[in-house]
Amino acid sequence: MNSIAGPAPTDEETPENFYRKTHPWGFWKRVCKKVLADNSNFKKNTNFVRDFANIVVGIVWQTCLVAAPIYLVCKEFTFAGTGLMIIIVCSIILYTNWYKKFED
Repeated sequence: MNSIAGPAPTDEETPENFYRKTHPWGFWKRVCKKVLADNSNFKKNTNFVRDFANIVVGIVWQTCLVAAPIYLVCKEFTFAGTGLMIIIVCSIILYTNWYKKFED
C-alpha cells in the first residue's frame, strides 16, 4: 500500500532567515523567540496599524493604476483625471509612510 507523504518539513534556518530579513507581523511567535535567543538586539515589528494602512492605500493605488488608462482610452477624461489625482496622492502617502520608513 502506497502512502502519500507531504512535502518534507522546512529546516529551522529558513523561516528564521526570512523573519530576520522581513520583520513580519502575525503568527511568528515561535520563530521570533528563536531569533531573539540568537540576537537579543533584534526588534519585533510592532507597526501593524501603519503596515495595514499602507496595504489599503496600496490597493487603491494599484486599482487606479489599472483604471485610469482604461478611462483614458474610453475618453472618460474626468474619471481618468480623478484616477491620476488619486494615484499622485496615494504615491505621496506610500512614499512618506512606507518607502521612507524602510529599515536596513
